[in-house]
Amino acid sequence: MMLCRPYALCALLLSCLLAVTVSCSDSTDLPDDAPEGGPLRTLTFVYMAAENSLADFSTADLVEMRSAADRIPGDCALLVFIDDKALPRICRIGTKGGKAVCDTIYTFAEDFSSSKKENMRMVFEYVTETYPAENMNVVMWSHGSGWIRGNAAMRPMHRSIGVDNGGNNYSNVTAHVLEVEDVADVLEALPIKVRLLLFDACFMQGVETAYALRNSAEWILASPAEIPGDGAPYHLIMDKLFANPIDAEAVMRAYQSGYNDEVDGTLLSVVRCSAMQQLADATESVVKRYFTRENEVDNRHEVFSYLPGGYFLFGEPYYPDYLDINAVMKSRLPHDEYQAWKVAFDRAVPYKCASETWYSLPHNTEYTVEHDVYSGMSMYLPCSNRDFSIYNRDFSTTEWYSATGWQLAGW
Repeated sequence: MMLCRPYALCALLLSCLLAVTVSCSDSTDLPDDAPEGGPLRTLTFVYMAAENSLADFSTADLVEMRSAADRIPGDCALLVFIDDKALPRICRIGTKGGKAVCDTIYTFAEDFSSSKKENMRMVFEYVTETYPAENMNVVMWSHGSGWIRGNAAMRPMHRSIGVDNGGNNYSNVTAHVLEVEDVADVLEALPIKVRLLLFDACFMQGVETAYALRNSAEWILASPAEIPGDGAPYHLIMDKLFANPIDAEAVMRAYQSGYNDEVDGTLLSVVRCSAMQQLADATESVVKRYFTRENEVDNRHEVFSYLPGGYFLFGEPYYPDYLDINAVMKSRLPHDEYQAWKVAFDRAVPYKCASETWYSLPHNTEYTVEHDVYSGMSMYLPCSNRDFSIYNRDFSTTEWYSATGWQLAGW
């Protein structure tokens, strides 16, 4: 999630004005409207790692959630873990006596890093043990960079998802990160399979990320690009999150509708996790023939991407360029082989949508979506340029790298 453009600044100021009205109560009592005689029908759990520059946006999102509290069925629950500039806490949003409420059901005794795997696991275990449910959705909320590693060799902003500055302020410098594999480990250990995993964070809809999470959820909804600081419009998607059965495309369309009249657009897609292995198999069959190191792609800068040029701030190569996977394959494969690969891709990514343009904060540029190739999913393409050496190394540690034969292609 990025802080984007003037309208996002207005939202930040508005959220500050509303902060008092949406602060969760100090009650440590469990809400009295929990269903008796069995588990919840659906639990939606939002994990907000907001001890960073997005802290005030978390307040604005709580406003949206509470405004739609009457759309949460009585046999369901919306829980939110919040780690911002105050002590970490868990809140339940719902209605009492016909009024929308945000009750603090647990406040942790001391601050801790929400970007450490063991702490994320502890929070999820508490929630699922305290609120057992038949169905579960998870929202991961913070800054994000997809599969990109948060290793010490890179600058402090380099991370997968989650920023916790440890100082209860707006800094984006973090000592810990949640790698995508960490998220997968936590979610796969839950007593229930997650129905929908929604990333309210930038750059999280990459093929490397989706493959790592293929056993963690049934559906993944995310953006391959930056998203505005306002993030998901929770007041518009609330009823869709609690539908049974869930319609992932409907959630995506409701999300997109929140930006129909905005200056900054959104790019979204939905992944069917059960089809990711088929996509990996289809990709392996073309990698070893068309993406060898000796036959390196030389027109990558002409391919539609979500961070053109790959640079983040002040000319530093913080990130690769997040190439659109369909654009890469269409430009590289013979027609018949591309069509065969596309069948597997369409199975794995059945739904996508996009505004006409989207704004990139690092480049201070409004980019136009190339709808003829836009797929809603990014990929990393290895490169012999020395600026990519760390990315190449880290890419080689991903499951996607191994599953799709990049080593056999000389990478």
